[in-house]
Amino acid sequence: MAIWQNLFTRGAADDAAWRRFAVWLLTVFGGGIAIIYLALIVIDPYDTGRFPTFMPAGIPDEHQQVNSASRGRNPAFNAAIFGNSHGQLLSPQRLSAQTGMRFVQMTSPGSGPREQLTFMRYFLRHHPDTQGIVLAADERWCTHDAALPALFQFSPWLYESNFQYLTHILSTRAIVAARKRVMMALGKLPAYDPAGSRSAPSPPRPM
Repeated sequence: MAIWQNLFTRGAADDAAWRRFAVWLLTVFGGGIAIIYLALIVIDPYDTGRFPTFMPAGIPDEHQQVNSASRGRNPAFNAAIFGNSHGQLLSPQRLSAQTGMRFVQMTSPGSGPREQLTFMRYFLRHHPDTQGIVLAADERWCTHDAALPALFQFSPWLYESNFQYLTHILSTRAIVAARKRVMMALGKLPAYDPAGSRSAPSPPRPM
């Protein structure tokens, strides 16, 4: 009987030790994820301006699908260029000089009507004083499909509600972007051109 009691007591102690270990592991893992999540919100890797941050404006990323979130809310501009790589060839500086408006590039290579309308809504939401819009429309706008299917992998969460943003921000891509933005703040990386000028289009990159 004593042997069985000892085995039962030892088994119960082992179970308790495993439960403590599991709780400790989940606490450490969950705490680490929570810290990373909060850090991403504070660092604001895509410079969306959704929540208070100590980071300077701008991001060191040349890809339009990413940095348009920062450019599209920049109060220095009151006009924008939308389209795909065709519109990307337009110079915001030349348009600004010839019209008196302050143009910014909001184009995205490979995009179609659905993506470009997302960028337009984002820009107009942040610029109620918008004075001009240039749309470089091409054959992709000539569609009879009212659903406007996406033409390439595109994640609109960056340009939609805070809820959508918060449910997608925790990712390895955001962690890499946050690191680059911290390096930019420390002067280790240059920020992109705020107007979005480019001499050649860059390939589309899914988010």
